[in-house]
Amino acid sequence: MTLGLPAKATASTGMDALVHAIEACTCQQSNPLSSAYGTAAIRMIAANVEEATRNGSNKQARFEMALASTMAGIAFSNSMVGAVHAIGHALGGVCHVPHAVAMTILLPHVMRYNLSHCADSYAALLPWLAGMDVALNTPTEKRAEAAIAFIEALGKRLNEVCELPLTLKDAGVDSAAFAKVAEFAVNDGALIVNPRAASEEQVMEILNAAY
Repeated sequence: MTLGLPAKATASTGMDALVHAIEACTCQQSNPLSSAYGTAAIRMIAANVEEATRNGSNKQARFEMALASTMAGIAFSNSMVGAVHAIGHALGGVCHVPHAVAMTILLPHVMRYNLSHCADSYAALLPWLAGMDVALNTPTEKRAEAAIAFIEALGKRLNEVCELPLTLKDAGVDSAAFAKVAEFAVNDGALIVNPRAASEEQVMEILNAAY
C-alpha cells in the first residue's frame, strides 16, 4: 500500500515514526513494554528509512518501515510522547506545518533541550540508531550527543534526496507566530510527561533554535 508514496512523504512520516519511538522510550511514562517496541522500531527505521525514500519500489524496505511504524505506535500508545509532539501539534494548528515535517525539524532541538535530564536514555538509544557495535565504554554524555548527531545527519541525507525541510524557515513558518505556538504548546498534554518541563520562554528558545 505504500509503494506509491512520494519520497518526501516517505521521509517525513518515517521520521515521525522515529519520534514516536524515541519519545516512547524516553518520556516519564516509559516502561519495559514501550521500550521493547520502541527500540526495535528505532533500529528498523534507522536502517531502512533512507532506502525507502531513495528507492520506493524496494518492498523489503517498505515492509520494514510499515512494521516499524506499527511498533512505534504500539510503543507510544503504552507510554506517551513528549515535547516534540507538544510543540509540533501547536505548529500544525497555528502555522499549518504538516505534522511529520514538524516532527522532523523539532526532534534534534528538543533532544538537545532534554539532554540535561535524560542523557542516559539518549545514550542507550545510540546502539539501536547506529548499530550494536557502538563502543559502550564511551562516556554517557558523548553517546547521547552522538545519538542526536546521528539523527541530524540522517535528516540531512533525506533532505538531499527529497528536499525534506530541516528548519522552520524552510517549512514556511513566520517567526512572528512563535509566541502563539509557545502558548499552545505549554497547554498540550504531551508536555506533561516530557523528561524536562518547559515554559513558554523555553519553548520559544527551541523554536528559535529550529528556525
